[in-house]
Amino acid sequence: MKKHSALLMSSLFCLLSSNLHAAVQDAPGCKDHPLLPRMPGSYIALCAESEASFDMAKSTGKTAESVHIEGRSKVLVYSAQPELKTKPDRKQIIASFEKAIRPHGGALAGMSNDIPVYKLVDGGKEILVAVLADPVGGGYAYRIIEKADMVKK
Repeated sequence: MKKHSALLMSSLFCLLSSNLHAAVQDAPGCKDHPLLPRMPGSYIALCAESEASFDMAKSTGKTAESVHIEGRSKVLVYSAQPELKTKPDRKQIIASFEKAIRPHGGALAGMSNDIPVYKLVDGGKEILVAVLADPVGGGYAYRIIEKADMVKK
């Protein structure tokens, strides 16, 4: 009887400990945007869609002008897997993003409250992406706006 109890307890412990280290799955219904990179070792914690309306400082040479942006918005929030030993910092996340969008003509379009906003063109449609990155924890978010209108203020 003691052998069976010991075997059962050790089996149960192995099952529980393997589940504690299992990778966290993406939130239900959430998918990566086909043009935007996912950092290795991350998962989609949350996604949402809504209408977007915000102002952005757009640099035109030596001066900056305020531009109002409206369009359909999708937010993808990524978190680092718990078992990830080295989490990317803000600089690494931004560099990875910039490298991935360059082949698609992506470039910095401006800033919105110290958040970089990039411009891409996909199938003739202008897409703006705000990249928010945790300075040290490996988490980041993309706010993807399919632009409807751009009005100078």
